[in-house]
Parts: sequence; C-alpha cells; structure tokens
Amino acid sequence: MLLHPSASLGVATLEDNEMLSACLERADRAMSLAKHAGGGRVVVSSGSEPIPGRFGIHLAHHELQLEHKLHLAIEQGGLNLHYQPSLDSDDRIVSVEALLRCTSHDLSPGEFIPIAEKTGLILRLGEWILLEGARFAHRLDTAGQRTPVSINVSRAQFAAHNFPQILHAALLCANVNPELIELELTESLFMDNSSIVQTNLRAAQETGVKIAIDDFGTGYSCLATLKDINAHKLKIDRAFVVALPHDQRAFSVVKAIARLGEDLGMLVVAEGVENRAQLDSLLDAGVHVIQGYLHARPMPEDALLTWLQNRK
Repeated sequence: MLLHPSASLGVATLEDNEMLSACLERADRAMSLAKHAGGGRVVVSSGSEPIPGRFGIHLAHHELQLEHKLHLAIEQGGLNLHYQPSLDSDDRIVSVEALLRCTSHDLSPGEFIPIAEKTGLILRLGEWILLEGARFAHRLDTAGQRTPVSINVSRAQFAAHNFPQILHAALLCANVNPELIELELTESLFMDNSSIVQTNLRAAQETGVKIAIDDFGTGYSCLATLKDINAHKLKIDRAFVVALPHDQRAFSVVKAIARLGEDLGMLVVAEGVENRAQLDSLLDAGVHVIQGYLHARPMPEDALLTWLQNRK
C-alpha cells in the first residue's frame, strides 16, 4: 500500500512578557486548526489571538497570565481580606466591609475580579470570602468589638442553586450570630425575577443575615421594585459622591435617595468619601453614614482591630 503522508504545522512566536506555556498552547492550537482545515498546511498563531484558559474560556494573553496568577494565589494562600469601616455623623462605627486583596502576586481587584467573573473562579472566591468574613465577625464579637461585617456577593454566586447551603455552612463553621453578617447585593439582583434568585433571597433573609443594596443609582433603579425590597441598608454609588460638592444635579439625586431610603426605613450610606467638602455636602443632603478614605482606608484584620481599640 502506498502512503502519501502530509504534515500539519502550528507556529507561534514567543511574545514579550508571555509565559512559555501560553506560547506552547497557541502553537498546539494552531496545529489543531491546520489539521481540521484538511492537513498539509501551516497555521501561524498571532500574538493577539485568544486562547482557552483553565476552564475552557477563551482569554487574551494578558488575561491568561492574570488567570494563572490568580490560581497560584488561591493555591498558595495569597489572598486576604482588608476591612473598611463605615461611620455615622456621631463618629460611631456602623459596620466594616470585607474587601478582597491579592497581595502575593501584586494583583489589584480591578485586574483579577473581572477575570474571576469571566472564568467562573468568582464562585470559589465568593465561598472563601463568605467564610472568612463570617469568621472575622465572630472574632470581632469575641474581642468585645461587636460590629457587623459586610460581604459582597456576586451575581454568579447568588444565582447558584447551592448558595443557601454555602451561606448556612459559613455561619455554622464561623459560629457567628447571623445579625453580624450583611450581604451586599447589586440593585439589579433585586430586580431579577428568576425563581432561583428570588428563592435564594428569601433563604438568605430567613437565616437572619442583613441585606444591603450596593451601588444604588448606577444600574436599573426601579422605585416600584424598591418599595418591595426588605433591605436594611442602601449604599449610594461613589459616582455620585465624586461629583460633590460642585455638581448640583448629583447633589439633588443624592438628596432624593437619602430621603427615599429614610422613608423606607433603610440606613443610607455614601461610598468613596475622600474629603471634607464631600462630607459636608452629603450631610446637607441628609446622608449620615460615610465610608471612604476620609475616615479610614481598607486595612488588614490586625490593623483594624488596633484601629478599633484605639478609638475605643
């Protein structure tokens, strides 16, 4: 029998700052494309071509590098939580918000959070944040600093069928009073009428944890929906705060939100307050709980405990 062999080649050139493994993956993918195209040809992979990450999601090269670093941080214990307090106009601490940091690989939340959401890693991160935040709330309570801990919950996590079980497990493992846990959900989640989201919302409220509406005013705000939400807190997005005190229209919106939240029995909080002028404008608008660099930056657990003790 006479054979007529042919060769299919995949070619990839190592780009600047590209990991060798990523370059090899591109070459292998180019070879597969050459085979699928009929064989006997050469396919060259460009440096801008998206390639599959660990979960099969196609990512750009810099995104693949971020995903790799994030996996390393998770596997090597390189993640930690920093906490930023909210204070009322009488300088009393209302709560502290848990904020994820990746210090081991020098990744900012603006870099790794979008990758985590894109690849599904946000579910794994969300479980870890929920447990660690609950444990810290218990430690605060034990140390005589009874302060609620606010924890951000992503849409993907809250829309998962097992979210109630994960929440119950975190509360039980941390041995924490549910009243010391506050789940921050974006306003669009409250408008999601899907059965799983509504079921999870009811299940969360039944555990006794508090619910906060995060980043209010930047999504699909709906007053008809807001009247039916059994939320404890309403957080005004920092986009309105940044515009103060010079933007009169922003001030009018903030004032309306503050009045609305007060009438609905919600605690209204302004995020991202960085200077005294913004604070004075917010107080004039009727907002009396502030979170931002003006009072305190996000800080590690030990630093926050020291900060709380010094204030006490």
